[in-house]
Amino acid sequence: MTKRTVKYFTLVFGIFFYIIANYRAYAGNYGLPDSLSRDAVMSIVLATPVEDEVYTVYGHAAFRVTDIRQNLDVTFNYGIFSFDDGFIWRFVKGETDYIVLPVATSDYMSEYMMRGSNVTELILNMTVEEQTRAWNYLLWNIKKENRTYRYNFFYDNCSTRPVEIFLQSVDVDKIKFHSEEEKPVSWRDLINEAERKQPWLLFGTDLALGAPTDRKASKRMQLFLPEKVVEYLPSATVLTKKGEERTIVSEVIEHKTSVISKESDSIWDNFLTPFTAFSLILILLLFFCFRDIKLKRCSFVIDYILLFSAGVGGLILFFLMFISVHPHTVPNYNFIVLHPFHLVLGIPMVASGINKAYYYHFVNFVVLIAFCAMAWFLPQHFNQAMIPVTLILTVLSACRIFIIRSQRKQIAKSQIK
Repeated sequence: MTKRTVKYFTLVFGIFFYIIANYRAYAGNYGLPDSLSRDAVMSIVLATPVEDEVYTVYGHAAFRVTDIRQNLDVTFNYGIFSFDDGFIWRFVKGETDYIVLPVATSDYMSEYMMRGSNVTELILNMTVEEQTRAWNYLLWNIKKENRTYRYNFFYDNCSTRPVEIFLQSVDVDKIKFHSEEEKPVSWRDLINEAERKQPWLLFGTDLALGAPTDRKASKRMQLFLPEKVVEYLPSATVLTKKGEERTIVSEVIEHKTSVISKESDSIWDNFLTPFTAFSLILILLLFFCFRDIKLKRCSFVIDYILLFSAGVGGLILFFLMFISVHPHTVPNYNFIVLHPFHLVLGIPMVASGINKAYYYHFVNFVVLIAFCAMAWFLPQHFNQAMIPVTLILTVLSACRIFIIRSQRKQIAKSQIK
C-alpha cells in the first residue's frame, strides 16, 4: 500500500469517526432523548448578578433537566443571540430576537461561576405527566424553526421563560406569593437597585425609560429579574385548574463559587458620576456666562456645543419613543428638556443672528422653568443628573436673554443719539 493510499484512508476514517463522534450533537433534537424516565428532575437555575459588566448586573436564569437513568444533564439557555442578520440595528430598535439552545449543565455552571456568580437551583415540584409536557415543549422549542423568540426585558426574557414553562406544564390557574408583605415597588425601583453600582448605566436607563416604568410592579411581574425568582418562588404556591394547591419549589440547592468577582473601587470611577460630570459643566458654563455678561457679548460657540449635545440626546429619545419597540418608553418627560428642536431649530436660529437667537432662548427658558415647576407633579422619576442638565440649558438661555437685551438697549440708545 502506497503512502498516498494510507493518507487517503486515514483522511476518510478520520472524517467518518468525526461524524460518528458528533452525531448526537447534530442529529434530531441535539441528541436528546424523546422521553424522560420517572427519575427525571426539572429545576430553574439562577445566577446571581455580577458588577463586572453591563450585561451581568441583572443575573441570569435557565431551565435544567436531569435524568440519572439516561445520563442526561442539560440546561436550556434562553439568553443566546446571534450577530447575524443585522442584530445591532434590530437591537437598537428593540427587535431583539434571542434563541434557546440546550447546553451541558457543567458548561453552563462553569461559565457563570467563573464570573463570580453563585448559582441557586430551585427544584420544581412536578408530576411525571407535567414533566412530560414540559419536555415535549422543550424539544419542540429548540428546533431551528421554533427556537427564536422576541426578547422583551420586562415581559419575556431568560428569567420569565423558565417560570412560564413550569406554569404552563402544571396548568396553573393562579399563583400565590406567601413571602412577607413589602412596600410596593416600581419597575424603575427594581432596575435602579440592580444598576446601583453602575451610575452611568443607571443614568442611561433612567433617561431612556419613560413614565410607564414608574408604575408599580406586582410580585408576578417582578419575576423578570432572576433575584426576584429566587426570593419569591420558594415560598409561593400555585392553584391548578383542577383545584389543587401546592408548592412550586420542593428543594433549594446553593452552588457557591470560589471566584471573587471584580468590583470597581477606583476613586476616579466613584467620583466621575453623571451628576458630578454635569455639575462641573454647569460650573464651567457659569464662569463663561459671567464673563460674557461682564463683556456684554455672546460667544455662540458654547451655544452650538450645548444645543448640539442636547439635540442629539433628544433625537435618541425621539427614536426610542416613536420608532423603536422598546417597552416603557412613552411618554418620557425627559423629552421636555432634551429634544431635537435644539438641533433643527436652535442652532440655525442662533446662527441667524441675535434676534432669532433671542426668540429661541426665550421660549427655551420659559419651557425649562415650566418643567422645573411641574417636575414634582409629573408621574415619572428623574435621575438626579437631570438637575444639572436642566440647569445648564436654563442658565445658557437666561444668560443669552440678558446679554441680547443689553445689546438691544445699547443699539437703541446709539440710534437716539
